Amino acid sequence: MIRITPDRLIKAIIIFFAAFLIYNVILKLLGGSLTNDQILFSFLIAGLSILYNNSKGLARLEAKFDMLEKSFRMLADDFRNHSHKHGKIGF
Repeated sequence: MIRITPDRLIKAIIIFFAAFLIYNVILKLLGGSLTNDQILFSFLIAGLSILYNNSKGLARLEAKFDMLEKSFRMLADDFRNHSHKHGKIGF
């Protein structure tokens, strides 16, 4: 069973919207369906939705990097304390 998460739902909506947009561009080239401004507005919406999706992913990666940075800082502090405690040269 496929789990439907909000991220997957948003990605599916973006993919369907992009397919609809490509279909309308092809129709426009072959004789028209939507007007030029409607197609340009659709491209603008598609671009903004992709930008939103990418920014969510970037924010998630930054949060993971911050957690990794905290872990390494704590490890370095622990190593420094251990080195000083046992008389070995630390940094």
